[in-house]
Amino acid sequence: MGELKGLCISVLLFAVLFVPSMLNIWINHFQSSQLLNVSTEVQKLVAEEGGVTSPVKEVQNKLNKQGATVKFLDKNGNNIDGKQKVGTQINIYYSLTYPGMYKQNTINTANSVIVNRR
Repeated sequence: MGELKGLCISVLLFAVLFVPSMLNIWINHFQSSQLLNVSTEVQKLVAEEGGVTSPVKEVQNKLNKQGATVKFLDKNGNNIDGKQKVGTQINIYYSLTYPGMYKQNTINTANSVIVNRR
């Protein structure tokens, strides 16, 4: 009978402590990898378009609806809009807020693009 009680306590501790923490780690990993994939794709799109054009704005609006904020800034911190001159550096800042297991989590990342063509 004591072995059964020990097994029940072990299973209960496993279910209460280990499973939620592993679920939290998985959620954080999934969200951060998704944001990094999106940041790479947006960077490629901005480089192909040569600036912040309508296809880029469409992607930005879709991401805003999903809870991610995307900002396009120049070296001086001014917002960028439209096609840019060759050699212009565009800094892209991302922020994603999502519900975690225990609290709201926010991930911030950034990358930059130098316009090579128009």
